[in-house]
Amino acid sequence: MAEPVILTAPRAPSAHTAAQKLRGFLAAAASVAALAATPLAQADLVADQTPFHSYRGWWVDRFDYSNAASIVTMFNRAQQLGITDVMFQVRGQADAYYYLNDNLEVYAQGRNISASFDPLAIALSEGHARGIRVHAWLNMAPLWNGTSLPTNPNHLLYQHDEFWIRDSSNNKQPLNSGYVIVNPTRDDVQAHLNNVVKTIAKNYNIDGVHLDYIRLYENHGGSSTAINFPSDPQTVARFQLEYPGQTPTSHRTNYKTWLAKEISDLVRSVRQTLKQQRPGAQLTAAVWRDADIGLDSYQQDWATWIDQGLLDAAMPMIYRKGFGDGGTDMDPDSGDLYRSNVSEALWRRGTAGIMPGIGSYMQDDPTTAYNNVWNQLVYAKQQGANGIQLFDYGSLYNGSAAQTAARQAISDFFAAHSAAPPPVLISDFDSDEGYFIRNITFSGSNLNVASGSADRVSDESRGSSGGGSQRIIINTTPGATSFLARHVSGTTNAASPDSNLTFSSIGSIGFWLKTTTPDLEVAVAVDDNPANTSTERSYFQNVIADGQWHYYQWFLNDPAHWDAWAGTLSDGRIDNLFTLDSIQFRGTAQTSTIWLDDVSYDAAARAPNQWTLDSAIYTQAPDTAWTNAANWTGGVPNGTGATANLLRRPTGASQTVTVNAPITLGTLNIDNRNSYVVAGSSTITLDVASGAAAVNVINRGSHTIAAPIRLNDPTRFAIDVGATLAITGPLIASGSAALTKSGEGTLLISNFRLSALVIEQGLFKLPPQPQGGGAADISTISSLWILDSGRLDLTNNSLRIDYGGISPIRDVRNMLLSGALFSSWADANWRLGYSESASGGGVLIQYALGGDANLDGIVNALDLDVLTASWQQTDALWTSGDFSYDGVVNIRDLYLLALNWQAGGLAAALEQIAARGLPTNVPEPAGVGWIMLGAVAMRRVRFARFGLSRLNT
Repeated sequence: MAEPVILTAPRAPSAHTAAQKLRGFLAAAASVAALAATPLAQADLVADQTPFHSYRGWWVDRFDYSNAASIVTMFNRAQQLGITDVMFQVRGQADAYYYLNDNLEVYAQGRNISASFDPLAIALSEGHARGIRVHAWLNMAPLWNGTSLPTNPNHLLYQHDEFWIRDSSNNKQPLNSGYVIVNPTRDDVQAHLNNVVKTIAKNYNIDGVHLDYIRLYENHGGSSTAINFPSDPQTVARFQLEYPGQTPTSHRTNYKTWLAKEISDLVRSVRQTLKQQRPGAQLTAAVWRDADIGLDSYQQDWATWIDQGLLDAAMPMIYRKGFGDGGTDMDPDSGDLYRSNVSEALWRRGTAGIMPGIGSYMQDDPTTAYNNVWNQLVYAKQQGANGIQLFDYGSLYNGSAAQTAARQAISDFFAAHSAAPPPVLISDFDSDEGYFIRNITFSGSNLNVASGSADRVSDESRGSSGGGSQRIIINTTPGATSFLARHVSGTTNAASPDSNLTFSSIGSIGFWLKTTTPDLEVAVAVDDNPANTSTERSYFQNVIADGQWHYYQWFLNDPAHWDAWAGTLSDGRIDNLFTLDSIQFRGTAQTSTIWLDDVSYDAAARAPNQWTLDSAIYTQAPDTAWTNAANWTGGVPNGTGATANLLRRPTGASQTVTVNAPITLGTLNIDNRNSYVVAGSSTITLDVASGAAAVNVINRGSHTIAAPIRLNDPTRFAIDVGATLAITGPLIASGSAALTKSGEGTLLISNFRLSALVIEQGLFKLPPQPQGGGAADISTISSLWILDSGRLDLTNNSLRIDYGGISPIRDVRNMLLSGALFSSWADANWRLGYSESASGGGVLIQYALGGDANLDGIVNALDLDVLTASWQQTDALWTSGDFSYDGVVNIRDLYLLALNWQAGGLAAALEQIAARGLPTNVPEPAGVGWIMLGAVAMRRVRFARFGLSRLNT
């Protein structure tokens, strides 16, 4: 059966498409079995790291295996079918289907669990040998199943009778044909369940823990159904601590909300337990097919779990036999629930991967089974699912004709979708403008874009990619200081879904740009409903103005990458299908020239590992510790050369990351319009095996690192235009480690000890310090280089250069003269003075009064004597009376000295000056004359910037 195609491309992508630059393609396998035989790279199952082709899971319940041979058979079949992930049930009803249970729960009744038959150990060995991930599947709430009690007196039901859920009369839930459950709101129950997770994660090399029945058992839906379990006095008393005077009957809605919150707290604690024991393990859950029903009826708030990042992935159990309205050899789906549930689940995705659970077990008609299953699989993929979860293994191999047909549909589908799809080129500009046929002036959303702006196809190719690109010239309206240009996409109708390609909201969208225009930003906008009533826009990225090609990319299923922009239904969340609306530029230049190439969509793109905690959403006393693996995808970054990414997940005004233990990194990347504060008393050590370490602040934002920093290797701090990074804790370099500042943004460091400081671009600033600091407050370096557009602002700080060899004191003077070295606190009285130490080997630069030649804090006769002795001297220094940095002691310097005279003011200064034979014949009154002279003498002189200013090592 042919799959309906919605992902179309104008032509096959070239060998140098954007996504290929960012990731390697998976080689096509000769067969699904060959693909599955290759061990899979361990990756988190979150939405932006799990392309559809990378996840194919099934559930294997405890009734599907009875001995080692049956487990081996199951994994052989999984390998043949192309399964990547197995949810292997090892806890059914407060029992253990694993040997290393630490005597926490009894072994399963009727099973001979032992060292020689440990189902979980066998599953892990067989799965990992085939490159299949194995997740320990746990029934969480069930205590027992059936109408007769367990035979083992050590069962949890007997050992902790208090765990059994109870009604308002404190009666236990009666045994029945289904489950009786624990009371999941009890602290001791939650502690026990966490111990189960801890035991398994500690003793077994699992790839994840999969939660099932993580909810209440009875249906409490609607507004009138009584909530019997739990309603015991102890539970109600805990409820009333938060809702005084209320009862489950008087305030039913609040009680249901509280129950759901308690279960969510259990999920939250399980995540912490799992990640602490096994940082790379994934936490997933089988959840109700409809999140609203799950919350209202069973107090399972899985929508919050995925919004808060409590789950790495969710598998909504959307078990339906038919599909849509049915058709030839296909059953209808009453109420079209499959499609509506899949669409809604994917819309709710948050940061978690969503793998719809397909109820293949429901197929009982061999004439319709294939098409039913095939179309369900196709629809999930088209809507942007992160993979497929099958229920269940046992049914697929029961030998019936219907299940054989269902399995064939699954096999055919997996064979067609087990490799990474190639990126789709939307427009490559090799011969025409593709979907960007309208002039940059077209959109009514433009702001201050002059009519002379234009775009056209150019022969400017992106290196070996060949072909051409689109050159865009944006002229800003005269008198305007900024612009916004919306470059619309569309063939027949501009920025309309019916004239653009349709894509699933998974993976990334991006393009290549080249420019030399400074202070330019770019974003992309998408339309996510056919009626064109909602347009979502990505965050703006700074465009690198170095004349080289760079790729700009946004992840479609990362909510932090998108904001509501236009249309009544715009909500900042991309729906399941979308079309490209526009590429948008904003900037401040009067003329911007930009080259655009290879606009592309990549369904297989994976986001980098990053910090995931958002304290603005995760409000339940969030643990902000760096070493908490629950706060990261990909595990805690710590080690020589490790990379830590503090990116856009946090949405609040400020996100704290606490360095609670010594951390070693090679690279720290920060990118968020909101602020990060890296706090804590433990040290971040920057250390690489070779080359230089790096701290990169990308795009615009203001961030702080208050934790101590040690540089074991040369380190580059690259601060993007419009960004600020403040280092407020100690910064110390080991040995000869140098610090290089690049980027047009601002780096503030309060106090440092460095070998060399190199300022290539932008501002390096020492924040103002309280007056009266001692020698310990003086920052020290051995050499200073200020290049190109770099600037060093000492404000009111002191900087000591402990050099070896030739004194750099004249280089200091030249830097002060050029403005490369300056104080933003300078005024008519105060500026930066400098002096050589009496014994040599050091130059001290400090905030001082103009005229204070000996830098003793007072301008008096001693300073005037120095100036008099050096009058009209050339190649002069501050300590010989050159307070204006021009190398000559003259009237400018005399003015500064007189202005700051400490004893008797200006009149006393003039008297002393006259006594030494220096000029005083200025117009009367004398004070006014000197001030006027100073205004002329001290007018700032603009000198050509030195291409390279150097202080020796």
